[in-house]
Amino acid sequence: MEGDTREAVLGILDLFQLARDLSSNSTAPCVEAASRIWSISTMELQELLFSEEFPRLDLAEVDEALQRLDRDFPKEGPILLNNALVLGFELLKPEESRGREFQVPLYRYWRYAYSRRIADADAFDLILAGVRRVAPRRDGPAREARGFQAESFIPYRPFIAPQWDYLFPRIERRHTRTLLRLLRMAVHYRATGEILELEDPYGDRLHHEIHGSDLKVWSVGGDGVDNGGDDAGGDWSRKRPTPIPGVMIPGVMMRAPRDIVLTVER
Repeated sequence: MEGDTREAVLGILDLFQLARDLSSNSTAPCVEAASRIWSISTMELQELLFSEEFPRLDLAEVDEALQRLDRDFPKEGPILLNNALVLGFELLKPEESRGREFQVPLYRYWRYAYSRRIADADAFDLILAGVRRVAPRRDGPAREARGFQAESFIPYRPFIAPQWDYLFPRIERRHTRTLLRLLRMAVHYRATGEILELEDPYGDRLHHEIHGSDLKVWSVGGDGVDNGGDDAGGDWSRKRPTPIPGVMIPGVMMRAPRDIVLTVER
């Protein structure tokens, strides 16, 4: 909204709320749509909040709104369970009525005497057991989630191979929450001059440094290693390296950021 940055920011906060509602107790397609809304809103909000046009007196209101979004951030466990139900519903359909991603060539059922029903029932039992085991851990510490990925090998079944990854949202929810918390720290600092101490969804605590009047905050990122705020030139507060901060564009050669970094002026 040209000339009215405050109303524009309130509109973007409404988009955040829409994305939160879309992905709350939802399924993979809704989560992907919500993640796109969230990532675009994050880029636009960051540019508006830290511009000279936005009234500093209104930062406190934004600070409270971001805190509410963080507090009510949707959990991923219910999403995984819902995705498993979607898989089960697809398996109840005749083969020709299933979505393409749920179709498996008949020759791959040889271990089951070419019986699709037996193979699908066996696959669903294994998938559901795996989802029930991992769902409570998806919203816990990142090292627990990484540990599960390392131990989550499932014996080969014709239906599991292409569908296990389908259960997990293609866009990492932990990454989305990390960006939200970096924004919270930056907004709170710009509004009050104080440093928020927040948990890092990928590690223990979000890190920060102050250079003059500038605050630099960062997360260790998906590898869990603190590189001292080395973003490999991908500080998304300075430029737009990707549509989603810290995530690579498929087919585009870029150096992936080592840490996820945000820098803001006081």
